[in-house]
Amino acid sequence: MQLPETFDRSLALRQSIAYVAAFCVVFAIVSYVTDGSVPLGVATGFVMAAVVIGYYAWSGELGVPAQEE
Repeated sequence: MQLPETFDRSLALRQSIAYVAAFCVVFAIVSYVTDGSVPLGVATGFVMAAVVIGYYAWSGELGVPAQEE
């Protein structure tokens, strides 16, 4: 896999951290509200974030700034 010309490693790191934090928090809250296991919700959120990050990395969109038209 070749990195795009406009790839920014720090942007990719920030995006990844934001995805992990957002998914983990949302899944933990949903698990808490539905009387489920909060650690399981966090783990599920982490897996979902990993899938999204993996997809964006595979498609070449992770770490690439938005293009202005």
